[in-house]
Amino acid sequence: MDNGTENRQESRMDNRKRLEELYDHIFAEGKETLARGGVVDSFLANPQTDTRMGVSLVIRVPDELQNPLCEELGELREMEPGLYYYPQLNYHVTLLDLLRGRPGLTCPPDLAKKYFDCVQAAVADIEPFSISLEGLTASREAVMAKGYYEDGMRQLRAAIRKAVREAGLPLEERYETFSCHVTTVRFPEKISNPEKFFAFLEEESRVPFGKFRVDEIELVYHDWYDAKKKILGRISLDRR
Repeated sequence: MDNGTENRQESRMDNRKRLEELYDHIFAEGKETLARGGVVDSFLANPQTDTRMGVSLVIRVPDELQNPLCEELGELREMEPGLYYYPQLNYHVTLLDLLRGRPGLTCPPDLAKKYFDCVQAAVADIEPFSISLEGLTASREAVMAKGYYEDGMRQLRAAIRKAVREAGLPLEERYETFSCHVTTVRFPEKISNPEKFFAFLEEESRVPFGKFRVDEIELVYHDWYDAKKKILGRISLDRR
């Protein structure tokens, strides 16, 4: 085994450990609120009042992982039919929020092109990498599939942040995220049976959904749930 291979393996282990700690922390922080039914998203009860839009870079979950993930939520859907279940075509990992979602936000074509050109140049030396989805967890506001990534994703985020800042374009991250989760469920009403909800999460905490190769990222103008969206561009990582 050469030094490069050893370093890549160590990096994967470091990423995985950090992500496991993050997901454990998110669940522990939200558990008390979830036991009372979770945080209700009032916009889901009245979607016509929701004008929040944002601009993000996202990674789409491919069809072959959408289906098992959606199917695994079937038991929860029967148990809690009043929750909001993301359509599987909207499953995604948020790479970066460029313009944070807020009421009435627009993204003029010239700004969209500046972002696209900037990101395309920034990723020129980034190779495709893999993400694996393994198990479900929850925050106080949502149910998520836990994602684990190779070091390419860390490099990708760092390269884009640097390029966007140097170009003088807005970068409205609330914090520098390193998460890789896929939000699958939100709460338009209280969880009706928190005890069964926790039992479901415990049962599903290690279920392997699969692994996929990331060779493209998407620049998108979308709402909070990725339900209303306009794709501003797709940027390939595959130079073959």
